[in-house]
Amino acid sequence: MDSLLGRGLDFAESQLAEHGEFYPFAIAVQADGQQVMIAPDARQLGEHPASDDVIAACWRNLIDRRNTLRAAAVVLDIRLMDGSGDAVEVNAEHAEGVALSAVAPYTRKRLRNAVEFGRIRASAGVARIWAVCF
Repeated sequence: MDSLLGRGLDFAESQLAEHGEFYPFAIAVQADGQQVMIAPDARQLGEHPASDDVIAACWRNLIDRRNTLRAAAVVLDIRLMDGSGDAVEVNAEHAEGVALSAVAPYTRKRLRNAVEFGRIRASAGVARIWAVCF
């Protein structure tokens, strides 16, 4: 789960620094331990899909693959509910039933084309991938 969080934040940081935003994406740990990035089929979502449609497609893709995965996460670019800024949210789940949500506030340093993360807050998450298995 830690490696999913780290890789998710690293990729999100690179996309934010380079593009200023990113579409939701999924990361998974396969049964053999290898990490893979999983993107939904863009042809099914259209040219400029809504983020909610991309998120739903990420979850469907992970659910469809759950028998070959150990753990997975969906990573989102969100606006904090308290209005204090933006954050990267990583919703991770393990096949053994553990789910967590981690939120990392960030600020963009426009002059350096970089991203600076604040303190990560983690809490219990919602099981979506393997929820029907238990």
